Amino acid sequence: MGRSARSNSALTKAVGRRLRSLAWQMDTPLLHGMARSVTFLWAMETKGTIRLCVEELAELPEGMDMSGHPRRRGFPSHPVHEKKLGHPTLIDGAAARVAGELFLDLRSDGFRWFVNVKSGRYCRHMPPSRQQIAEVLAYFQSMLGNDVGFDDIRTA
Repeated sequence: MGRSARSNSALTKAVGRRLRSLAWQMDTPLLHGMARSVTFLWAMETKGTIRLCVEELAELPEGMDMSGHPRRRGFPSHPVHEKKLGHPTLIDGAAARVAGELFLDLRSDGFRWFVNVKSGRYCRHMPPSRQQIAEVLAYFQSMLGNDVGFDDIRTA
């Protein structure tokens, strides 16, 4: 399958607690830009387990050994312009029920987690039903807390 995401993890209650804590810790003007610049990819395996990772670069320039978006120093272009690892790398290219993104967005009362079903590989040609979307949202809320929202603007 090629390079896989180094941050690949199962979404568990423990990971959910850390993500909730991250949202709280990022709620300071110094960290607002950083919080909004990180995207997590997620994919639900056929067994129902959700795997997630930080969106990482697919190819690194020769001699660079780092994951995620490397600092610009010594990098030939801005990481936003580079090819990223996609949803299939989370589950070794296997079938997925549904996949998308998880990200923080700043609201009037602080940062809030949002989930979508934006996956070119798993959702573009066969978009999930409203029932599936509701179940995905409920799953994320059970792991991260009830304050997770659904971002339908970014739906594939």
